[in-house]
Formats: sequence, structure tokens, C-alpha cells
Amino acid sequence: MRNIFLLIFVIVLLTKCINNPMEYPDKPQYPFAIYFLKDTTLTISDIMTSNKYPFIENLSALELATEPWITQNDIEYYEWSSHNIFLKRSKEHFFPGKFGKYYLFPSSWKDKPWVVTTNGVPRYVGYFSTQSSVYLFPFPQIHALHVGLYPTDILTSHWIFWGANNDIRKNEMVKKTLIELGLFHGGIKVSIDTTDSPIKVFSDSTLEYTLKFQNDDVDDIFILDPDKTGMEVFGFYNNGPNLENIDTKKTYSSVNYLHGTAPPGSLEAFDPNWYTLLKSGESVKRTLKAKFISSIPPKGTYKIQTDYNTPYCLEKKIRVTNRGRYYVKMGEAPTDVMIIKILKYYKKTKN
Repeated sequence: MRNIFLLIFVIVLLTKCINNPMEYPDKPQYPFAIYFLKDTTLTISDIMTSNKYPFIENLSALELATEPWITQNDIEYYEWSSHNIFLKRSKEHFFPGKFGKYYLFPSSWKDKPWVVTTNGVPRYVGYFSTQSSVYLFPFPQIHALHVGLYPTDILTSHWIFWGANNDIRKNEMVKKTLIELGLFHGGIKVSIDTTDSPIKVFSDSTLEYTLKFQNDDVDDIFILDPDKTGMEVFGFYNNGPNLENIDTKKTYSSVNYLHGTAPPGSLEAFDPNWYTLLKSGESVKRTLKAKFISSIPPKGTYKIQTDYNTPYCLEKKIRVTNRGRYYVKMGEAPTDVMIIKILKYYKKTKN
């Protein structure tokens, strides 16, 4: 009888342990997290060229560090359009060394991989890059300049491969998890719009195109508006579209008219009169003109894509108001790739 009671006691004890996740440290504890690798000597190049990780498609083979670098507990919200992570604390808590405007990673962080996970499952890989990085790898990068120059509460990554419409940061499982956690913000979606007018190429190498700004966020957001800045200021932050010929693969780049006139104190530039408030769900369209840098693209079929950038040194005390917040994006914030046909050239247009 005594043995029977002892057996029952052991079974009950084991059952309690199994049902108690705190007894199993390997059980995923973080719905969203960013991890480093267990082997801290590996670079993004190492895991790209290793037979163990064929182009990092076998994400389950990646051995993650015991503890994550950043989790959902560190995040105020994640803005999907910009892939800006708005942190609850300053970035200096997450980066080693001297933190400042022109921050530099320690040498051991150059090309260091990081892994975005949901519920302990790796979803995609990125890496840290610096001004001295020689190679560009086909993965999102966190650049040292963007760490220092961005507001102290914003961590961002970049996908710099224009024309590639497979930005791996747009992972549906990551999005689903952020929504479930209440951390998802849609941000501002910018697209090249041809609903009311086609994209026009003029005989003087001028390109005319329309951008649509859509507020997909729960917040009301102020956007940098070319109708208010004038093309001198808007052109400083934004180039015109890139076109790639489908057949020849040749690229034709453009710049917005009067491009390059920097506003005073351009890194810290901020003028409320440059912005238009878009309430949640609202959209506006703006028609712009750009000039091709070299030759005019010949008639044919093209991929077309452009970026939308804004002044970015807007700390939270300036950026967040009782009417809405100001959109911050500097770097690569590309529109989706469109396919267009250039079948004729329009007559020369005035600047």
C-alpha cells in the first residue's frame, strides 16, 4: 500500500512539473524576439557559405543564444510600413560602446547576424553593417549610422535591394504575432499610383508620376508633403523613381526637379508647415516631376519603384503631439514594384 501511495505521489509531482513551463527553460517564452547566434564568432558571410545553412533556408539549423537581445517586452510598437521598432527605452541600453549620433559598432559586431523569431521559431535573418562593410548581403541590415542618427527610441532595419519585391521582413507570421500582441502599427503606405493618370516620359527626359500616401495606422500621422515643402526640400530627401528594362536589365535613375537643395540644419530639420495630417484610413495623392540622370529610357517594358524618405532626427518629444505623430523614415522605404510600358514620349514640358 505504501508503494502505491509513493507511486501516486511521484506521478502527481511529475504532472505538475510538466504543466509548469517555468520548469522548462528551453520552452519558448517570447512571442516576438530578436536573437543573436550561440556561436558569436559567426558572420553573415559564414552562415551564407556554410553547407550547414544552404543560403540560410534551413533556419531551424541556426543555434540561437540562450537569451534574446530584444523581446516584445522592450517594444512600444512595431511600424510595419517603415519597419521601425519604437522602443520603450533608449537604444543605448541595447548597443555596446559609446552611444551617440555617429555611433560605431564594435569590430565584433561587423556583419554579426541577428534572427527574428516568433514563439521561438526563426522567421528571417539580418545582420549589422558599418561604413567599412565591403559587401552587401541579401538580408535586412541594421546600419551603424542609422543607429546613431535615428531618434534614440527608434530601431530600424533596411532592405536595400531595389527591384526585388521579396522583402523578407514582410513575414506574415511576424505580422500575425505583432497583431496578437497589440504591437502592430500599419504606418504610411506609399505607392506609385496610375489610377487617374499614367506615368509619363517626356522628350526632354522628364518623368511625371503620382504618389499615393495611405494612412494604414490606428494613429493620425503627419506626412512630409511635397505640395507644402516645394520640390527643393522634398527633392533633398527623395530621389525620383528607378526604372529597370525587363529585357536589357539596364537601370535608369531619376532625381526630383530642383533636387539637392538642403534645408538649413538638414539632419535636424523640422518645420510643421512641411507636413499634412492624414487621419487614420485617409489618403492623398501628389503628382511629381523628376529628371533622368543620364539617358532617356527607350520604349519598352519596365519595373518601376521609388523610395519615400523624410527628416529623421525627430525625437519623441517633438514627434508625438496631441493631434498625431510625425512620420519618420530615412533610408530605404520603397514602394512596391510595378510593371509599366513606355510606348511613346510626350511633348517637352516646362520645368
